[in-house]
Amino acid sequence: MPDILSLLPDCTPHYFVVKTSQKFFIAPSVHGLNIPTTLSFSDGTLLEVKPEQSYRVFHDGTHLRKKLCWFLIFYFDRLPSTLIALEDLVKTSVLKYFNRFHMNALDELEKSRNPENIFTILVIPAVEEREKLFTFLKTHIPDLAVVLTFNSGKSRTIEICWPAISETCRFNPSAPKNCNLAAALKNIPPPKEWYYDRKDDDEYSEKEVFLKFGSKGRNPFEMLEIHDYIVYTITRKVNASLYNYTPKGASGTLRREQVCNASTREICPIPRIRFDKSYLFYIGRTLASPAIISTGFSTYHFLTCFSEKRVSFWFYLVPFKNLVRIGIMVAFVLISILTGIYARILFATERFNPCFFFLGSILSQYPPVPSALAKSNPFRVNTGVWAVCSTILVQCYIGLAISNLNSPLPTNIPNDFATISCSGKTPVYEGNASLDGGLLWMRYNFLWNSHLAQAQNNDFSTLQTNYFSLLSPPTMKNVVIPKFIYYYELLHIFRSSLSIMSQSPGSLTEILYHMMDTKKRFYPSLYENGAVRYNDLLDTNVSSAIEEEIVTCGKSALIGERTELLAYLQYYAKHYPGLKFNPISKQTPLPGILIGWCFEATRGSPVVKSFVALFESGIYEKLNEFLGINEMKQQLKNTKTIKQGLRRGSGIRLRIGGVRLVENIQTVFIIWAGLIAMGGIIFLGEILITNHRRSVTIS
Repeated sequence: MPDILSLLPDCTPHYFVVKTSQKFFIAPSVHGLNIPTTLSFSDGTLLEVKPEQSYRVFHDGTHLRKKLCWFLIFYFDRLPSTLIALEDLVKTSVLKYFNRFHMNALDELEKSRNPENIFTILVIPAVEEREKLFTFLKTHIPDLAVVLTFNSGKSRTIEICWPAISETCRFNPSAPKNCNLAAALKNIPPPKEWYYDRKDDDEYSEKEVFLKFGSKGRNPFEMLEIHDYIVYTITRKVNASLYNYTPKGASGTLRREQVCNASTREICPIPRIRFDKSYLFYIGRTLASPAIISTGFSTYHFLTCFSEKRVSFWFYLVPFKNLVRIGIMVAFVLISILTGIYARILFATERFNPCFFFLGSILSQYPPVPSALAKSNPFRVNTGVWAVCSTILVQCYIGLAISNLNSPLPTNIPNDFATISCSGKTPVYEGNASLDGGLLWMRYNFLWNSHLAQAQNNDFSTLQTNYFSLLSPPTMKNVVIPKFIYYYELLHIFRSSLSIMSQSPGSLTEILYHMMDTKKRFYPSLYENGAVRYNDLLDTNVSSAIEEEIVTCGKSALIGERTELLAYLQYYAKHYPGLKFNPISKQTPLPGILIGWCFEATRGSPVVKSFVALFESGIYEKLNEFLGINEMKQQLKNTKTIKQGLRRGSGIRLRIGGVRLVENIQTVFIIWAGLIAMGGIIFLGEILITNHRRSVTIS
């Protein structure tokens, strides 16, 4: 059998799903397959999934740079009709594989189109009634590559047949290839029918997908409307029929004319277009999203204007640079030593301390000097120069210090998650074989037990606290981070989360992450005593409440995706110019989730290629920036109301003030205490030196 990888030069295989007989897999003729992972074997009637053969998933995201290729390989040594019905075998194999990973149950694979990077290949030796076999395969699985092997002594010939295009190619492995499986796969006629998974709560029939698109009362700048326009334009360009992927649920077997519901994991018509956000560790594990055009990884940042302003002793060292202070100290030591030597040698003066004299001259306090030394011209010249320099330095220092005191103080604004979470560590993703990982799992897993206990006991008196109030922008369902949630709401969330706890703990931890409770209760507008549920509020009301909380510059942080927070930052900086926010661009973010368009289509679809070309131009990043700015403009009316309330003296400062009197007095006392301590040390040193001299003279 040939090396299938060499037949697919435009594909970089990373994962393989092998369904074959164990006898065939260990045969020497298939060693060229170079398959790194075997998931299961089939003996023709029974499919067994061996647990020791794990399916490896990488969490670093490197595999997303490669195109994933999946192979369903079957081996038959006789006619399928004599062994088992081919469609039943395919159905059984795929169903068991999908159920293993809790995916869609493709119970009618033969009636669906293969996704663009899944290859179903049958390896069949020389059999009788070959034409009958081809007809059978083409009827049940039209998009199928069949590899036929013929053994003839030492030589071996290979025949690759593509029933869908009724074309047979022959080549010899030792001879130059004149048939390429990849070329045959590209020749599959792409479907002209597409189903669009529209992200809204309205219910339409399949043919009503664009009845409301662009109609009166619709905002053409909403994300949903722009998504509709992109999908509509691309499908029209390639002359493809477009149907709505309706949210109505349907059970049982679905036909092309029926509807489906993705939330219940039912089989849906393909090819399909949908915009999706997927966790990183799910990509590559599921066949439900075989083709993903990534628009980027979302990253979580936070926005705050909280800052800590302190005036300490070090504040008064700012006016002079280190070199200036070093120069003053060196000059002070040199002139004190030289003057002391001059006084003792020439005048034998013992009751004169040059250190106290020159230190006092800096502070405009001159102690008495012996008359003999005062009449000396060298001493008078040195003292005069020192007095002039000291006066200039003192006046310069006072001027610079006053300027610093009157100007806004340098502040310490938190810009890392370790600070606002008070954990000393930046939360990261973690994952292993038994746990898929989750956002901030290591830091906030205690919230699960505390929230659950409070929900069961209806007791919120001992609520866990966090250092910062963590807020979240309104999501698509208008869910924010309330700092207090009543029993029935909290219990409802946990009931919906318990069912997915074992499958995706990241979903649960993200819910808890967006429900941080703090001592300071936070109620959005119109939220009174639980009478109005927070998910029934308008986005503008919630955004206004968040804005009022953030601009107080208290210990509150707005957490969200980068694009969204940049829009908030630009809006706040424009309307509150006196506030200084943390630099988001210099912040180390938390890893988010993969965002992209997902497709289920045949290989080489012009629709998918058109999306790829569009996103490679960088339009999506610009689109997100534009939408974020326009959404924030809806807050302008509420912002004016908030600013009017601030001007009426609600206790919120819109500018950073100077030094407070208490801080200034405290710092002066620190300097005074330091000078007293230094004077005491010099005084004790002078007494010890005098006593030592007297003892030497007496002896």
